[in-house]
Amino acid sequence: MHKISVGCCLLALSGSPSRGVLAQAPLTAAKEQQSLGDVWFEGTVGDATIRAYVGDAGWPKPNGLWGIYYYTKYWTPLPLDGDWIAPGRIGLVEGDPDSEAPKPRFDLNLSRSGAVGTWISADRKRTLRVSLRRVPKPAAFKVAISQARRFADPRWPITLSYPAGWKLEVTQSDLKLRSPDPEDMLFDNELSCARGNGLPARPGPGKPPVPFKWPFFVGPSGWLVETGSDECTTDTCEVPATRESEGATFVRHDIGYRMYGPWGYMGAADKAIHLIVVGQAWVLCDDRLLDVDTRIGVAPGRDPRR
Repeated sequence: MHKISVGCCLLALSGSPSRGVLAQAPLTAAKEQQSLGDVWFEGTVGDATIRAYVGDAGWPKPNGLWGIYYYTKYWTPLPLDGDWIAPGRIGLVEGDPDSEAPKPRFDLNLSRSGAVGTWISADRKRTLRVSLRRVPKPAAFKVAISQARRFADPRWPITLSYPAGWKLEVTQSDLKLRSPDPEDMLFDNELSCARGNGLPARPGPGKPPVPFKWPFFVGPSGWLVETGSDECTTDTCEVPATRESEGATFVRHDIGYRMYGPWGYMGAADKAIHLIVVGQAWVLCDDRLLDVDTRIGVAPGRDPRR
């Protein structure tokens, strides 16, 4: 499910584009410095802990380096745009690549074990020491789920099994799950859900389908999905994959879409959209993260009539 493609070219994501492997040799020659591969770091900026991904740039950035990092206290993704300064040394600018405003900057000296250098604030008045160590790419969902946690909240009609150490943010109306891999943030590999109450009445025979939450419609015989036509009718809409479990209806539709990121259009991508209906309660999820949709379950004791 986690893919981005441009024309004839395909970047396969496990959340990640396949552009190379971790560079192991010291970056001491001009030829070597042109290819970093994909590198993951953990360490500190000043006293704050961060996780970072830096790699050779891909579409649509024609050359140089790109990446993303976050402070583990906040999990807010911060894009990195940069290039080689000298053999074994890179510079990375933090923030929106399209913005002309002054931005913070990293100057880093690379080694086989990590990187050291400085972070300089946008106004150039503050400098912090940076110390990073190279780490393996964080495990994908299907591996990390071997150490599982379970989300259950009386406000929500669903449960969710997810890996320990992953970031789950929940409010009364929204839920978001993110992996600890900063590269996943670069490609929006996350699970994002919203909840609500109330369903449209099923139309009578011969009546047109009733729109619900895109791309789902309610037809005379049940759920339908829009497939790109200008209108949804019983002839142009499709019947989605649907299953019944624990008094709930689980509906799934896989779609392709145009992905945009910090550097603009980043290619064609795909995702699953899940609709879970328990009585009059519903949850709608965009999913570029789960290995199987049965990780989403029904909260115990939910009365499907409510």
